[in-house]
Amino acid sequence: MKPFDPPSWLAHGFMASLVCACAAHPAGEPAGQSASPSRRAGIDLGADLRFRIDAFSVPAASRPALEHELQASFASLAHEPGFRGHLVFEKTSGPTSLELVTISAWDTVATIPALPHGAASSGVYRVLPPAASLVLDPSRADVARIDLFSVPASSRGELDAAMHRNADFLATLPGYRGHVALEMTSGDTTFNLVTVAVWDSADAMRSAGEKVREEYQRIGFDMQGAIARWGVTASIGGYRASPAM
Repeated sequence: MKPFDPPSWLAHGFMASLVCACAAHPAGEPAGQSASPSRRAGIDLGADLRFRIDAFSVPAASRPALEHELQASFASLAHEPGFRGHLVFEKTSGPTSLELVTISAWDTVATIPALPHGAASSGVYRVLPPAASLVLDPSRADVARIDLFSVPASSRGELDAAMHRNADFLATLPGYRGHVALEMTSGDTTFNLVTVAVWDSADAMRSAGEKVREEYQRIGFDMQGAIARWGVTASIGGYRASPAM
């Protein structure tokens, strides 16, 4: 892996709470080609590239410095072999402390720069089947629910079943564009499962949350109780892609 100089915000109290490389490759594009900045739009989370995801918790006063560093980093990475594009998501809702989530796409794990010093966790993930095409475009200011889970092996089957039921229900709701689930294959992060669900608008995502709660009541399923019983830790948040970054 290439060396990666830690940006200045790591020395000023910022916490990188998730850094990972995840599986996905846009159809119709051969491996080994770099993405130009103009091709930042169109990361396909359901494809077979490699994704690096970084999540940050940052005080509001320090946010501009972090954003400046991220813009400079991605401008530099755009010329690296194997780089296919990136997205930056800003938190809009939810209890998570993760204010920013960045996703960058790469041809292979070998082309991803070394992880920055100070990262709280890191890992390599793969997209779980079935994974349909799910293209994220910063020019659309995509809206996404991004959930990070720490799941004990003994509870994985029950959580997977619950997520499949939930995904089937979400697919019936207006404004739903699709979702992917990513499973850690190696690394030291506690977040061994990441899900991304994309919506047409913040209103559609908010309405879906209400409909899901109603459906849980209808079938008598206590999701919060189940998460506690399974020993699962979750970081839950709504995000919007930032066209400016």
